[in-house]
Amino acid sequence: MDYSNMSIEIGVFHILNFLHKTPRFLTKVGKKFHHNANEVNVFSEKRRRFVDAYSFNISVGSLAEFQTIGRRLTNLPTYMIVKYEEREGHPETFVVYINPSAPRIKQQLTEYLNQVETILHRNETTRFALDIDFSDILKQYFSTGCCSCQPILDCRITITNFTSRNKLFSHPALWCLCLPVCLLIGPLHCAYRQAVCKDFACKVDAEVQPLVISQNNRAQNRNMEAQHQDFFPISLSLEEPPLYSEPPPTYHQAITSSEFLSS
Repeated sequence: MDYSNMSIEIGVFHILNFLHKTPRFLTKVGKKFHHNANEVNVFSEKRRRFVDAYSFNISVGSLAEFQTIGRRLTNLPTYMIVKYEEREGHPETFVVYINPSAPRIKQQLTEYLNQVETILHRNETTRFALDIDFSDILKQYFSTGCCSCQPILDCRITITNFTSRNKLFSHPALWCLCLPVCLLIGPLHCAYRQAVCKDFACKVDAEVQPLVISQNNRAQNRNMEAQHQDFFPISLSLEEPPLYSEPPPTYHQAITSSEFLSS
């Protein structure tokens, strides 16, 4: 099975399985990994293990840079390193694979990327924030089955030339959690945000499947496979990802909403 297989839209690996046989697009140096940016996109909240990973908040400075990011997201496989907490309270790390060749994935990404590109063609200085949000489908996936985990952080990629949206102030139902401060600041923030920035929310709808990398030495991995065989029944070969010659842009971490509010 290769990356052109469109039956897989979104797949989930356990980090132990993903790293046991290092994929060819990763280079291991000591205990850290470098990815080949011409072959894949890797996103991680922290860079302790994947040192070249992009932040989930991507700051862009021009239409050209936005277009480059869009081409990479719709042409290269994307891997997101996410943490989920099991019922017992122990955090588990997973790798979420996004298949850009899957028609539903490509259609949704292209639709929202084109919307942003259209407004930037009209006026490149227009402030915008595009959320590519996988949170709902992953919450649904991890809340069922034998794993039954809860996310530690939302799983979404934000591309912006302004600031990412503040989750608390974007959902009035959450204002009750921080009474009375949110009732005072929330409406003002939302009105200001709507006036100065165009927000786009791509809530990705796709099938999520458990994945496992094929192992040559199965005896060596007997314990790990026994632990995860029910949760990761599908095999995915990671030997030949597509090449992509265009160099990646520098992914800067966007200014967070908290920084914006405190300024």
